[in-house]
Amino acid sequence: MTLTASKNPIDNAKAIRCLFLFNLNTFQFIFWIDIIFKCYYFKHDIKY
Repeated sequence: MTLTASKNPIDNAKAIRCLFLFNLNTFQFIFWIDIIFKCYYFKHDIKY
């Protein structure tokens, strides 16, 4: 259950990143989203 729970948000993040790439083409915004997601997942891993 932990694997599927961690896979789903990562897939969502990839989908969101792809949407931003195709629609906005703002690499700085995607860069910040990537950092926010990484920070969130590192904190999440440390918590659990």
